[in-house]
Amino acid sequence: MNCLLKTTASAIAQSKDFTAHAELAYAILPEKPAREVDPYGSPDALAQLSKQNHLYFVLNDPSENTILSTLKPYIDVKQNGVIPTFVKSAADIERLHAILSVYEAEHGLQDGSLKIIPELGRFPSAFTALANLNGISHASLHFAGMKKY
Repeated sequence: MNCLLKTTASAIAQSKDFTAHAELAYAILPEKPAREVDPYGSPDALAQLSKQNHLYFVLNDPSENTILSTLKPYIDVKQNGVIPTFVKSAADIERLHAILSVYEAEHGLQDGSLKIIPELGRFPSAFTALANLNGISHASLHFAGMKKY
C-alpha cells in the first residue's frame, strides 16, 4: 500500500470512479457520531467493498467502549485496520493495541490482523514522541504506520 484515500462509504457508493479500481486502500471516515448505529455506513456495502480493497476505519475517539462498539457492526467487513486520530504518544498505540487484541480474540480474528496507522497531524508533538519506535514493541503486530530507516 502506497497511499490511503480518505473518504466516506457513501462517497464511494456514489462514484463509479472509486468502484472501478480494485485493490485501493481507503481510510473510511465516520458519517455519523460513533454513538449512532452504523457510523461508517452500511456494513453490507463496506463488506462488498472490502472484497477487492483495503479498508481502514478512522477512529476519532480514544474511549475503549466507543472503539469496540463502533467496530462491532463491521465484523463481517474484513477491515484491514484502523487510523486513530488521537495518538499523542507510544502509550496511545500500546493502549489501542490492547483494545484491538481483545476485539480480535472476541471475534475469532488472528492476533495482529487489524493494523494501526496513526494519523499524526492533529498533535504535532506525536511526531517526536513516536520517533523512537522501540517503545512500542508490544504493539508491533498491529503497528503498521511508520518504518524506521
